[in-house]
Amino acid sequence: GHRDARRIAVVWLVTNLLMALAIMPIIGYYADMINEMQSVKSDTAWIQNTLHDKGGYANIAKDTTDAGIRLHKDIDDRIANVNSTMKFQLAWAHLIFNTAMVAIFIWLTKPLEWAAMKIVPNKKSRFKYDINLPKSLINESPDLAFEAAEKATVGLSRMSQDALILIREYVEDKDPKHYLELEDLMNLIETTRSNLYAYLIEIGTHDISRRTANRHLSLVLASRSLERIPLIGKELAKEIKSTEKRGRFDIAEKDYDELLTLLKVISKITEKSAKQLSRFSKTRSQEIRELNDYIDTMVSDNSQNHVKRKEVTKFDYLLALKLISRMSHHAARVNKYIARGKEKFESARLSDKLKQEVLEDL
Repeated sequence: GHRDARRIAVVWLVTNLLMALAIMPIIGYYADMINEMQSVKSDTAWIQNTLHDKGGYANIAKDTTDAGIRLHKDIDDRIANVNSTMKFQLAWAHLIFNTAMVAIFIWLTKPLEWAAMKIVPNKKSRFKYDINLPKSLINESPDLAFEAAEKATVGLSRMSQDALILIREYVEDKDPKHYLELEDLMNLIETTRSNLYAYLIEIGTHDISRRTANRHLSLVLASRSLERIPLIGKELAKEIKSTEKRGRFDIAEKDYDELLTLLKVISKITEKSAKQLSRFSKTRSQEIRELNDYIDTMVSDNSQNHVKRKEVTKFDYLLALKLISRMSHHAARVNKYIARGKEKFESARLSDKLKQEVLEDL
């Protein structure tokens, strides 16, 4: 996002400025070192002496004798050689400077990150989350660590819901601040999902109960879909943003109203799927399927006349519908994954015949 770009610029400025200040006291020695690597002293001295003896370059150029022409050519060749060598010297100076800077500051990435965050802080978000994934808990009790991962997934689901709120607000209000908030939130969502995925994979390498094992894969898949919903939503917001002209979107009014309706339905599916993480309900699961079917029907019906619609505006309504459909399917998948994770293993039971045979052998 734009804040990350500013932070990169801050780090670049700070590192270059500090390195320049450090090298200024020894700039003469540095220049001599570079000059010794590819020296131009002899050619420069010869050119200066020759020009002084002959009364300047203009006088040499006027000399049409064979000796004068040869001297003129020799001076031009040496000047070209000096210019070429100086370019190499400049390249060497930059290469050594940047290599030394990286070698020094690679050990100071934490302080640089701290400085960049202080200078370009995150905008205070109206959304608050509590994500806690204690790594020490994985070794102490993998099952308890899994419970922490479940709570973090609930937090991730709230982020996805909040991202959808920002997308709807941006489409409704056309206020760019909502789009900027969305970019910041997406960075947080991607980081959270990545940390949660690594945490779940680490849990999977330990001995966990059968009940936890049954829910483990479901949570991995659910977290992936929870991330995909706002990611695809951001693609949709970007597509809508590309049509902006003078504070309004170049989208037909009917398409605009349908988009808002579809986004509200997706928000409702995501909300209901997120609730399944905390407390699974078969009734709610049925409602999610019905809402998803409703989205599919609306997308199918509204995509029929997309060619005529595109003649009215440049907005690619068919692409928007495809993105809406993908968001809906990911939202519904969260419910499916959680439902599978709630399925219980059947207890191992012996038939009466086998039980009798075992008892007889005893």
